[in-house]
Amino acid sequence: MESTPPIVRPARLTDLPALLEVERRCFATDRLDRRNFRYTLTHAKALCLAGEVDGQVAGYAIVAFHAGTTIARLTSLGVNPDRRRCGLGLRLLHAAEDAAVRRGCRSMRLEVRRDNTTAIALYIRCGYRLFASYLDYYEDGTDALRLEKRFPVAVVS
Repeated sequence: MESTPPIVRPARLTDLPALLEVERRCFATDRLDRRNFRYTLTHAKALCLAGEVDGQVAGYAIVAFHAGTTIARLTSLGVNPDRRRCGLGLRLLHAAEDAAVRRGCRSMRLEVRRDNTTAIALYIRCGYRLFASYLDYYEDGTDALRLEKRFPVAVVS
């Protein structure tokens, strides 16, 4: 049976169990917990997007916004392993970027594990560029690459 195209929507508190399951299946360390997700879902300075495949939450993206800066931060993006390669990660990333642009951000930054070659390839393909790294960033001692994408500035005539 063919899957329906993935959709992205704002996450809701009722999505908490599904978001936690995505987190558990995607990340062995540095996991967000129920409290982290609840705070993100109710906090005005962050947006949590849910990605659905066949009516089930199969991924999420969290983008944070901070006063006084035009830089958004993609704090986490996860897609269930059995739902990868259907375009959900790309849709979540584009939706997070669109949300940042709508909020007046000029760029988005993120950290990614140095050994997460699949995610790095996605980000590079979408226009992100390496600008720094953090040594020993993750709980298990893995380094993080810092990537940034600058958004085009709209010309007003």
